[in-house]
Amino acid sequence: MGKLLGWVLVGVLVWFVWRFMVISKRRAERAKAAEPSGTDPTSSHQCERRDTPVTDKTPEMMMQCVVCGVHLPATEALFAGGNVYCSEAHRNQGPPAHAGAAVRRDES
Repeated sequence: MGKLLGWVLVGVLVWFVWRFMVISKRRAERAKAAEPSGTDPTSSHQCERRDTPVTDKTPEMMMQCVVCGVHLPATEALFAGGNVYCSEAHRNQGPPAHAGAAVRRDES
């Protein structure tokens, strides 16, 4: 009976080591897939939506649409002419005449 119990314990130990290795491998693959691509939405393509998924748990920068004032994550914002828009329709509409006044009011 003692030998049987010993073999069962060895089997359980081998199973735990194997599970630890599998879990470690999966974590390494996820970490490698989650590495940032190094792109900045305001650097080169100011009229395109940034489609890079946010994979880490850090807070994301929020932007404000110059047309309607809605706050949205930078990854969902549209950029054109140095302005931020929440949708293609607002980007096509362009900034309102009072956009400069709204910016000055928010800065104070």
